[in-house]
Amino acid sequence: MHRLIIILCLGLLTSCKNNNDNNLSIVGIWKTQSCEIQSGNIWIKGVYEFAPEGEINYERDAYVDSDCVTLIDPSRYIYGFPYSAVYQDLGEATLMEGVDGNRVSIEIIGPTNSRTAAEGFYTISINSLCLSKVFIFDADGYSINEAGEVAIDFDACLVKVPQP
Repeated sequence: MHRLIIILCLGLLTSCKNNNDNNLSIVGIWKTQSCEIQSGNIWIKGVYEFAPEGEINYERDAYVDSDCVTLIDPSRYIYGFPYSAVYQDLGEATLMEGVDGNRVSIEIIGPTNSRTAAEGFYTISINSLCLSKVFIFDADGYSINEAGEVAIDFDACLVKVPQP
């Protein structure tokens, strides 16, 4: 049983190994895996664009079902998120989990121009972006957990949205 657990853990870590392929860039559109209830019968997923210029844009997709399959017409569900964010890729690093990744700095700017920044890490496998626990990217938006760890949160990875 212990061997099975160790093998599974090693498999997870090696599957998130960044091989520095240009297709494994943080730049792109990523979506939360979980479908979360918003209110009444509206379910949501967070959608994040890490733009090449260093901006993080946030939107949410709204659904009528808990499986997040049937989208609500976007014109019927408008949501304003009062924060903006920027990121800076600080270069390659070997993470404490033994996985290759990158250091990243993220700064969140609030509606009154208040600023909160933190440094952490990210690693990318083929279709998953996994960030440090200090960064929270969920269906409701993003934030920084100042008491959070820099360890990667493999339970809250974002999924790459295929581009045409």
